[in-house]
Amino acid sequence: METAELLDDLLARLRAARDAAADDPFGDPVLLVSLAISRRLDDGALDPAGLAALIAHIARAAAAERAGRLARYVGLDRGREGFATLAQRLIRPDPDDSPVPYATFRDAVERTRFAAVFTAHPTFSLPPATQQAVADAACGAALPEGLAFRPVPVTLEDEFAAAEAAIARGRDALDALAAAILGAARGVWGERALHVAPRPVILASWVGYDTDGRTDIGWWDTLRFRLRMKRAQLLRLQGIATGDAAALVAAALDAVDAQLAACPRPAPGQDAPPAEAVRGFAEALVSRRDAALV
Repeated sequence: METAELLDDLLARLRAARDAAADDPFGDPVLLVSLAISRRLDDGALDPAGLAALIAHIARAAAAERAGRLARYVGLDRGREGFATLAQRLIRPDPDDSPVPYATFRDAVERTRFAAVFTAHPTFSLPPATQQAVADAACGAALPEGLAFRPVPVTLEDEFAAAEAAIARGRDALDALAAAILGAARGVWGERALHVAPRPVILASWVGYDTDGRTDIGWWDTLRFRLRMKRAQLLRLQGIATGDAAALVAAALDAVDAQLAACPRPAPGQDAPPAEAVRGFAEALVSRRDAALV
């Protein structure tokens, strides 16, 4: 029996078992389907390779469904045109009426309405490559064959890298939203619109900072991750800063790099970094504090 045909048969059995549960409250649809699979294995109608193919088929179908659900949830089917529509709606809630007053618009876009806080450990039900493949599929790419679905061990560094990547993509989206808002506003209020600082959504993460129930996060990890997040934002600024601002960003990056290099770690088998390393780190934080600010 082909994999798709076998799946259809098992799903039909599951639906029938669920319908029968109305008359038999002690019936277990999952147990009945498990029994059907076991009997197929016993009588040779299904072998381990066929069962593995069935599991892979179900997992891939679930991944494709997840990608579609993700695309719909975040509005990827609407593209960035949704930003322009939103910006126009903020300026003219009634498209047939006059724009709202400038002060009303500015208050609307500068007031933070949502905060997205990225965690990571609850979402590691898939290997990183499969997670990326699902995300790519949500963006329109084809879901590749042969994906692995068994979870793999996750380190604190893996968690932080995932949260950092999510925030970077979020920043790209917020930049596009701000560009749409400012572009629409300039069409109404001209250069005055450039005094607006849109920040309807802020992004953050508690990966590496929330030690509740965790024994693998030291204060040195928290400070190192915070400095890495700061460095990532400075790199974004470096790509757009000019003149004196570019010089300030370059100096801040140099200071943060020095602070990161000085951030201590425990020696193997030790619970805390050596005191001399802590002293050097503290000196780097304090002595280069002003330069690290932009």
